[in-house]
Amino acid sequence: MSKANRILLGLFVAQLAVIAATRLFGGSTATVASRKLLPEVSAATLGRLEIADGEQHRVELAREGGQWVLASGGGYPVTQSKVTELIGKLAALTAAEPVSTQPQHQYALEVAADKFTRRVTVTPSAPGAKATTFFLGTSPGVKKAHFRFATEAQTYAASELSSWDVGSQPSDWIAPEYFKVERKDVVALTLVNANGKVEVRKGADGKWTLADLAKGETVNESEIESLLGSATTINVDQPVGKSVDPAFGLNPPKALLTLVTETPAAPAPTPTPAAVGQPVPSPAPAAAAPVQRTFVLGLGVKDSDRYYAKSGQSPFVVKIASWSGDSLFNKKRADLLAKPPEPPADAKGKPGAAAKK
Repeated sequence: MSKANRILLGLFVAQLAVIAATRLFGGSTATVASRKLLPEVSAATLGRLEIADGEQHRVELAREGGQWVLASGGGYPVTQSKVTELIGKLAALTAAEPVSTQPQHQYALEVAADKFTRRVTVTPSAPGAKATTFFLGTSPGVKKAHFRFATEAQTYAASELSSWDVGSQPSDWIAPEYFKVERKDVVALTLVNANGKVEVRKGADGKWTLADLAKGETVNESEIESLLGSATTINVDQPVGKSVDPAFGLNPPKALLTLVTETPAAPAPTPTPAAVGQPVPSPAPAAAAPVQRTFVLGLGVKDSDRYYAKSGQSPFVVKIASWSGDSLFNKKRADLLAKPPEPPADAKGKPGAAAKK
């Protein structure tokens, strides 16, 4: 074969490869400029966001009164900056030609209707506006995600967004703390549960003790500190809403925590010196008594691996993790007492024999 024929054969093979790639991915060999995928999305026009993943997690965010809330959590407040940041990323999504037009590729790219990394529905706030649903799948590169509109077969490689930027659980959008009390300010703790009542007080010396400590009993300081740690910060696992259903076990609660804090009163203003010839001002009043505040948290029944909870400082019922609720639900007075020392053993190793002599 001559050199010219070899060159022609090579060009023919290259053409076949281009044709095969075009048929496989449904794209064009011509360069296509990137375009915005969601030009109608903006912080000013969007009214609702619904996000789901392939593991049965789902959240719904809605704008109410100019603020974004967790609609799937009964209107629970969310971190506004997180929502506006996501909207900005969605509005900036761009892509060029499709990387695939074949339905059989959707599973591998995780943008199929029954196999996806994220399914997102955006709805404008205008009355009667049409919602748009799309899927986000695997990542073909840094800050990229495979993208497909639910009504189209084409899959794109969208820039400046990862599927993991689009949270599908409440914890991705809300502040973690539900019940928060400054531990250093706590002077009293009362816990009532199925095991009875526990009352812990801070003495004048700054040490903790039981309010009903009997003669011969000694407190276990580390256990009290542990109880205070778990009682002063309770994180929300899942918001429920403002309605208190009887099934939650919160009326009355199955366990009731009460914390009392004490903070110094605001200092009295310093009297202004009298001008010459004016009456001498009265002396400053005595320092006011410290300010006390009471914080209450009720625990309800356990639902799977979470407890229902309701704070007196919040209108919302939430679910908290079982490990957080267990420390309050199961605590007993005896847990806060130091164990008595073991009696000495006799020479044969029988405990208590020496004590009987």
